[in-house]
Amino acid sequence: HDGNARLVSRVAKLVVEELSAQLCQAALAGCHDWMRDVAGVVFRLHAMIKEGEIDADAQQRQTFDDSVERILEPYEQPAPVDLHNCGPFEGHFYGHLYNQVLVAWLCAFRSNAKVSVLRELVQRVGRGIVRCTLWYEARGLKQGLRRCVAEVMHKEYIILSHEPCWGSRNDDVVWNTLCASFEASDAQTISSI
Repeated sequence: HDGNARLVSRVAKLVVEELSAQLCQAALAGCHDWMRDVAGVVFRLHAMIKEGEIDADAQQRQTFDDSVERILEPYEQPAPVDLHNCGPFEGHFYGHLYNQVLVAWLCAFRSNAKVSVLRELVQRVGRGIVRCTLWYEARGLKQGLRRCVAEVMHKEYIILSHEPCWGSRNDDVVWNTLCASFEASDAQTISSI
């Protein structure tokens, strides 16, 4: 909320207190899917803690650090983890995870909050999903994965992140690997109609 950063910090602190206990329970129960599905909230709160925007005790800081690593772990393995054995549609999980980190970054960016931690997370998630996608393609597996990743991504958010997160459009590995070619082919299809 642009107008009252103190209000945002107070509410975020309350959410951290409640969510840290739930994240601990999820980790113990092996509920990594749940953690991935709430990743945007985890990323934003983690960044607020790391950037000193909210106070958290040592256990809460560690819980959020660990949760971020658990969320990203499947995307940073030497061989990608097959999330649900759902073929190319696994790309939807990849695309939605990137949407979540972009929204967390965009909320901070638009409210003039600190964004260095979130910028790093945008890059880690982006490189991770690109690496996994290329790994499967290189082995002829999950045909159509790239298209499934791209079709759920919010292109407007990706475009907004080019310079602040990646330095330029040319350096945005997510855009160049997963979106640019489909944007061009979609434009050609529309113009031919």
